[in-house]
Amino acid sequence: TYAQYIVLNKIYPFQDSEKLLEIIKYLIEKQEPFVISVMPIYNKGNYPALQRFCEVLRFAQANGGTILIHAPINQMPHFDTEIVNEYMTQAVSIYMEQGVYPMGIEVPRNWMFNEDTIEVMERCRTVLVSEEEDPLIKWNEEENTNLVYEDGHQWIAPVIALEDNGISFIKTNSFAVSFDITEDMEGIKNRINACIASLVPLKSLWDIEHSFWTDEDSMSYKNQIIFINGKRVEKDFVASEYDESFDYDRNTLQRYSKDLTNVNKRLVIAVALISFLFLAFIFTARYRNKQTFFVKKNKKKA
Repeated sequence: TYAQYIVLNKIYPFQDSEKLLEIIKYLIEKQEPFVISVMPIYNKGNYPALQRFCEVLRFAQANGGTILIHAPINQMPHFDTEIVNEYMTQAVSIYMEQGVYPMGIEVPRNWMFNEDTIEVMERCRTVLVSEEEDPLIKWNEEENTNLVYEDGHQWIAPVIALEDNGISFIKTNSFAVSFDITEDMEGIKNRINACIASLVPLKSLWDIEHSFWTDEDSMSYKNQIIFINGKRVEKDFVASEYDESFDYDRNTLQRYSKDLTNVNKRLVIAVALISFLFLAFIFTARYRNKQTFFVKKNKKKA
């Protein structure tokens, strides 16, 4: 029986980590496996914000979650395989330095029909194909042959949505049910429960073998063991230790921007306080005028 995989799709480091953690804990509570597709990062791998994000990923990784890395957002009219591989090498290296080990790659669906993009994909054994398309990739729309199979990839297709809840019960191949974590939490839980109730079993990517290589590193996963450059690594969760006095190495313009931001915050607080005092003075003055002119006048009439 082919499997279905729950995929938290296109997760950025600057997204709400607390909500991501809430979804992860819900899936762990349900004792269901899941996949997180993270966006590539090319620098600032030592920033505390990224360390916190990777801490959540490590927690997921140690509790049934598998990490995939999403292909870079292509902005090149003429696709340059060498440049893409260079950036992917940087991104994978940054994640692995934080103890996060991607098991494969997620790509737009039309990457399967282009020789240049397949050259990038051939470095990963496990390929998840999303419903999105890369508008800058040229391909023959009449081409129906999945060229990925020729390279021996483990191919996971996007789910075919046949119902309002986006769940399909087609049993033709392994497929992914993608979740956008910016959606309403209640809606996310309902879709997760629909997947659980589906006739198609939920399976874990940890149950199959994976491998990839970059310009600098290689990874293989076999018999429940991860090897990076031939050395065994563990995916046990270890909490991060944050440097509270971290030096962001900002240039002069960035430091001025940060200082101006702090000044602006103080100004907003000062303006709010002055506005409150101003309104308080107005209401106090009106009350006293009323007491002086109306109350005394009424007493004289009496």
